[in-house]
Amino acid sequence: MWICRAKASDMSGWRGQNYNEKYLVEHFKEGSMSGVLWCDVGEHPFSMKDKNRQHFVNTHQVEVYTGNNYGNPNYQPRQEVTEEIDICGEHWMQNNPMKAPEVSAIDVAESEAEESAAEMWEAKYRADHAELARLKRQAKN
Repeated sequence: MWICRAKASDMSGWRGQNYNEKYLVEHFKEGSMSGVLWCDVGEHPFSMKDKNRQHFVNTHQVEVYTGNNYGNPNYQPRQEVTEEIDICGEHWMQNNPMKAPEVSAIDVAESEAEESAAEMWEAKYRADHAELARLKRQAKN
């Protein structure tokens, strides 16, 4: 935690490594300290003001040992655990799992070939359909 030098000499609110809440409210004004978060991907601190930062929360149940049943240990999901991670904007942009994959020249060529094949099939379908309609008209006359 960052400590203002003017207040550092007064350690009345010190308990272990954390200041108690009352001391923080009394001695530090709102906004006097910037927020620092820890990037769990890059293992470094970053500013809370990072516009691209991401915060994820995952709550799930953990299996807890509940005893021994005829020599077989029993585990049951009884303890709920909440895990939180923060990712800085730079690492989020590099490792974003929702980002579209980069397109290679081979992928572009394959998609163009598929499009041209589809266009050729459509043109053949329309020509056959027009020929069939022409033959039906001739048969009526």
